Amino acid sequence: MITLASLWVLAGCVRYEDGRAAFDNRDYTTAFAKWQLLAKFGDVQAQNELGWLYQNGLGTDPDAGMAVLWYRKAASQGLTVAQTNLGIMFNDGIGVPRDHREASKWFSLAARKNDPSALNNLGVLYDRGDGVPENDIKAVELLTKAAELGHPRAMSNLGVMYKLGEGVPQDAATATRWFKAAAEKKDLEGMNNLAVMLDQGLGTEADPTKAMQLFETAARSGEPAAAVNLSMMLLRPTRDANRVDPTLSNRPVVKAYAWLNIAAGMGHAQARDYRAKLQNQLSLAEITEAQRLSVTWSNAR
Repeated sequence: MITLASLWVLAGCVRYEDGRAAFDNRDYTTAFAKWQLLAKFGDVQAQNELGWLYQNGLGTDPDAGMAVLWYRKAASQGLTVAQTNLGIMFNDGIGVPRDHREASKWFSLAARKNDPSALNNLGVLYDRGDGVPENDIKAVELLTKAAELGHPRAMSNLGVMYKLGEGVPQDAATATRWFKAAAEKKDLEGMNNLAVMLDQGLGTEADPTKAMQLFETAARSGEPAAAVNLSMMLLRPTRDANRVDPTLSNRPVVKAYAWLNIAAGMGHAQARDYRAKLQNQLSLAEITEAQRLSVTWSNAR
């Protein structure tokens, strides 16, 4: 009993804010030590943060299984953010077998408390019919709630529903409005989607120059679909006049290959196919320069 009483006193001397201060200062080892102690004594916020540290390997070795354990402890005690985090682990199969039904259970609990991320994630599950019956109307309802709460990805996802006419009447103007709202919050998919609308003049006046700028901004930040779309704009016949530019790095075809190279490196299957076809049209010097640009642009992120 003496040892137990001493531990309770020790835990009482440590505050959640101490771990937060260490975390904000990027002293993850200290943050881990402080939150670990609090987590063992049932502090739900510390349990969630400990799960995050384990998931991302900050202050400790990465351990997805331990992340799930601590997220579950906090989620079971009703912590909304932990319920969402646990749902993501099940949805993506991180530290546990992928289980969309289990993911939907945890997202639903958090969504009832209007957690924007949970609302968005649950909306996506209803759109796809993963773990829940496919229901586009329900998906739109959830995505709308999340978007109105300011969730950038929900704004982009809702825009897609309006663009395709899934769960709502097809409405390009409304789709564009949601894509713009997402892009203004720096959501990369939102930027890419807005650029598509501007490029094609859907729901807004066509503006290829602005579209290209958005594609490039998103591509430079790591959005593979934007990199592919940017490469397609660079390869349009109207830009072929620049193919003879004596500076290799300024040739649209070289830039296009470089962006396809980057997107392919991020696992974009279509980019790999386009790159293979384009490679046959380039000289060795152009390919070498394109690869150099790929490395430079990737390192700049």
